[in-house]
Amino acid sequence: MKRADYLRVLPLIENIEKDNKDDESTPLDRVSEDVKELIKGINIILFGTHDLENINTKKEWVSKILSFVRDQIKRPGQIDRDFYYAIMYVEVVSASDMEQAAVRSFLKMDEVTRGRYIKFYHDFSHFWGELDLSGEKKGAIGERVSILKEKADDFKWLYDRLSDYRSKRVLSNMLNNWRTFDVNLIAGMKENSFPDYFDPDVFEFDEDEVLVDLGAYIGDTALEYIDNVGRYKKIYCYEITDESVAKMEKRLRTYPDISIRQKGVGDKKGVMHLEKSKVRNTANRLQRGDGDEIQVVTLDEDIQDKITFLKMDIEGAEQAAILGCREHILRDRPKLAISVYHSNRDIYEIPRLISSIRDDYRYYLRSHGNQWAPSEITLFGV
Repeated sequence: MKRADYLRVLPLIENIEKDNKDDESTPLDRVSEDVKELIKGINIILFGTHDLENINTKKEWVSKILSFVRDQIKRPGQIDRDFYYAIMYVEVVSASDMEQAAVRSFLKMDEVTRGRYIKFYHDFSHFWGELDLSGEKKGAIGERVSILKEKADDFKWLYDRLSDYRSKRVLSNMLNNWRTFDVNLIAGMKENSFPDYFDPDVFEFDEDEVLVDLGAYIGDTALEYIDNVGRYKKIYCYEITDESVAKMEKRLRTYPDISIRQKGVGDKKGVMHLEKSKVRNTANRLQRGDGDEIQVVTLDEDIQDKITFLKMDIEGAEQAAILGCREHILRDRPKLAISVYHSNRDIYEIPRLISSIRDDYRYYLRSHGNQWAPSEITLFGV
């Protein structure tokens, strides 16, 4: 919402605050009819619903809503207002109303766009859940509503830790897209100026860099680094898929000091199995079960060099890999570029996990995803 929307409702709320016809402790359903209708109208303008969760009396309503509206008017930037609107929405709108509002927003799209959304979420349902509109299954909408209800404080913690407004916009737009499925929010958070992992406004590099690329695919990240930066001491590339490793070896064979390792990386040594994606090879991942056996290592055991830059895009195994390089993070304090979109919870759990190891990182978020979901979101740590 814009500042003008809050300015429009502020005098209406202040008039209710001054209204002495009803005792302030009166339940909302027992205030005078004119005040009741005005409260409902303001609730609809602000939050799209008649009733607000856990607000039972006139005094509670006036106190919470008036404080929120005044705070929003004072906030200097639209990004802050959008984020704190999302948090307030979560706090005062019931879970069932949130889910119904998300479904209504989704159904307003044209049929072709809805179909693309549904297919995308189906293809990657192991990350976020299916788009189930019936409410019979939890699905992406239900899980995200539950997370927003349970973890609002974690989102506020992360928002306060983010070091620039490009990052804050990524988080704010993501949360508001969860509520509305507005594709313009995804377009508005997409980074178009710099490569996925080597943003010159965030990172500085020199000739002593030791890069570790987890999820190296066919060497595209290593080549991107060489093209954009060029200087390094050593590059380690970890990849689990035979075909990708063969292509990577061919592409990188003329470059010095690059070690290609066909291994998975986790929180302990062992063996897991390759689960091939039906969508694309970049989405192949490790599982416990059937499939080709893949050796899994920890970075703390597998690399003895000091690591200066650590990139992870490993289809949901990022948290395990972080635990497996705890000593490198503690000792080396490498620059970090870690995917935080492979579940609905990674966006806050991964920075929380890193901060539990050492709490002196500055965080940034960048998104290079498509228009169907908040995806390809990377957490930078410096």
